[in-house]
Amino acid sequence: MKNAEKGFSIIEGILIIIIIAIIGFVGWKAFDMLTTSKTITQTQQTETNTAQTVRVDSAADLDKADSTLNSTNIDGTESSQLTSETNF
Repeated sequence: MKNAEKGFSIIEGILIIIIIAIIGFVGWKAFDMLTTSKTITQTQQTETNTAQTVRVDSAADLDKADSTLNSTNIDGTESSQLTSETNF
């Protein structure tokens, strides 16, 4: 009588696991490269958008910038002078 073999042999099981691991690694590597390239592109765009050169032609430009900075609060609202809230 012949023995009816059922299921996988150990070699076949190991080969299937190796093939699944290779496919998983290739997919992970492709995903990692995609997200890394997006991050690099976003960083380059941010640097391009924020890199602006300020040109100062005269002392009047500095005075104007100084007065603007002194008259603007951190939240963007205008204030004429330091108020009594800052008196210690």
